[in-house]
Amino acid sequence: MELRDILETAYFITGGPLLAGIAFYGLRQIKVSKNDIYIRSERESIILASEQVKEYLNSVMPLYNDTYEKMEKYNFIIEEDHPVSDFKYETYIKTVSRSMVQTRKDELEKLYDEIIDYCNTLEAFSIYFTKKIANEEVAFSSIGVSFATAIRIYYPYICILTKDDPGNYNNLKELAELWCERQIDYLKEEKIKQVKENLEELQSDINDIKKPSIKTLGTEK
Repeated sequence: MELRDILETAYFITGGPLLAGIAFYGLRQIKVSKNDIYIRSERESIILASEQVKEYLNSVMPLYNDTYEKMEKYNFIIEEDHPVSDFKYETYIKTVSRSMVQTRKDELEKLYDEIIDYCNTLEAFSIYFTKKIANEEVAFSSIGVSFATAIRIYYPYICILTKDDPGNYNNLKELAELWCERQIDYLKEEKIKQVKENLEELQSDINDIKKPSIKTLGTEK
């Protein structure tokens, strides 16, 4: 065998496995990098969700409370369990009477600036979650029920406000539909949990009741 043949054979023997090893290591590093990016992104989304929860409690809730007090002052019809649909004006007016629609318009006129301000604040808050920047599930566990309740109260006004421009408050609407639906499931679970706790407490009370009996002669203590 000539020297050239020997060198080529040595190259294929050593180079083949070496290249395969390098390729395998490279693929493994890519996989590790992707996992690392995912973990960091998830961590950051949770941190951002926590920050938005704080923002909601510090800025959104005070605004909500202030407007709520004014609604009570002007005798607004406050429905904390109002059904939430697609936020289309046409859909809304099919679910209520004409007089109710007019009542809602009159209410909106009385507190127009306050309601607009609150809706704008909710829109800015919602965008973090609809654009998947912050983890919405983490935020819902803290403020989801409160948010959904507020949306149910404001639902008629949002439908009226976006009648001529349905594209307004898209982020608010998207998050509202998601969280209002989840709120229903959450409240059902809480109700079931409460019923179970009540039953367990009742059973415990029953077990503690001393059953009266008449002792036979000679067995009394």
